[in-house]
Amino acid sequence: MLLPVSPIVSVRTRYLQQRGAVFQFVMRVPTDLVERLGQRFIRMSLKTSDPQEAIRRAEPLAKQYLAQFTSLQADQTLVPAYASKTPTEVAAQYGNVEYFIRHVVDPRTLKHPRGDNAVPEEILNPFELQVLDVLNEGKGPLRLSGAIKLYWKTHKKAGDPDFVAGVQRDWTKLIKHVGDIPLEKLSRENARTFVDHLASEGNKTTTIRRCINHIKAVLSAAIREAELTKVNPFSALRIANEGQDATAAAVPERSTLEDIARALKDDTTPVGILTMILMDTGTRIGEFSGMKVSDVFLDAPVPFVRVKANEWRTLKTGSSKREFPLVGLSLDAMKHALALPRTNDALFPSYGRKRGQDSASAAVNKRLQKWDITSKSFRHSLKDRLREVGCPKDVRDAIQGHENGEIAETYGLGHTLQTMKDWLEKAKVTV
Repeated sequence: MLLPVSPIVSVRTRYLQQRGAVFQFVMRVPTDLVERLGQRFIRMSLKTSDPQEAIRRAEPLAKQYLAQFTSLQADQTLVPAYASKTPTEVAAQYGNVEYFIRHVVDPRTLKHPRGDNAVPEEILNPFELQVLDVLNEGKGPLRLSGAIKLYWKTHKKAGDPDFVAGVQRDWTKLIKHVGDIPLEKLSRENARTFVDHLASEGNKTTTIRRCINHIKAVLSAAIREAELTKVNPFSALRIANEGQDATAAAVPERSTLEDIARALKDDTTPVGILTMILMDTGTRIGEFSGMKVSDVFLDAPVPFVRVKANEWRTLKTGSSKREFPLVGLSLDAMKHALALPRTNDALFPSYGRKRGQDSASAAVNKRLQKWDITSKSFRHSLKDRLREVGCPKDVRDAIQGHENGEIAETYGLGHTLQTMKDWLEKAKVTV
């Protein structure tokens, strides 16, 4: 293009075209890169009608794309540079939806077997679909990538990074499997094939069920918030042979527990103390590894601890929040725990942090390898021992924080600390 920059001077430039009064940057994509980039030309508005300003803005773009082409041709594993940009940034380069359709959608439509009947999901990749949504100013269909955003707007645990990471991980698996399709198009068949896909990757049915529950919750929230008339395709979804691949935790005999107690009774390391506490409390390991000193009450008539959520860890269920007494070896071990050096209120300074329970679980399970059990084995063992001495189920639930249990905070709610202590005394390990 011969571009006049003054009444007497013109400059020849390769990458500028005018659309009305506004200049456009236009660069042909090398033939061997057309398929990878999904387009034959790089086009974007320079948003100026000033020739000199257009030249100034086009020069760095030309250098940028020429360098990108060279890199892509040299390394077949590289992805186009626009993948590092946000959909909003790329949409701004196209300027408006009509320009995007003319230069991206229409050329793909001509090549598609269904021609004009092809829908955007058939001819655009997930990133380009998001660009199209931005250009439509949010008026396009609600896609899966947008559904999760609706979920976090109202969820009470949106500020919990561990919970968010788990749900996002499972949601990303779904998008990777079916694509970032409109929520309206997500079908029961998609749900079934997704379950089959998870199974083919070797996931246990418990893992698949957790993933389904996460996805079902996100979809329910999005359908409700977007006021869609759609049945949740992940509702009442069956998993073949569910539960049959579960491996039951080993339940140690009382003689094994006594052997462990003798070996660790005088161990005053954090992992040794924590192991001894778990033996006669039957708690989930995170309930103690993330506990605070201020939640331990050894001077009370019945020594007890209070399990509640804090900045280091959440609780598995609502009934996990509770109080229960300490007896025997767990009481002795708690005294050692309170004597540990610390700089904050964490009962176990080594584990009083985000994801600390993962480290605690690994350390305790390593210590128990000699006896071929894990920390979960103590939980099952206490349940069996309480049952053997005749402890009622509702009391067992209250002690271990099962769904049917209640928080023993007052004499008028649930079971008193004294009642729980009496039963724990009957079931405790002695050496």
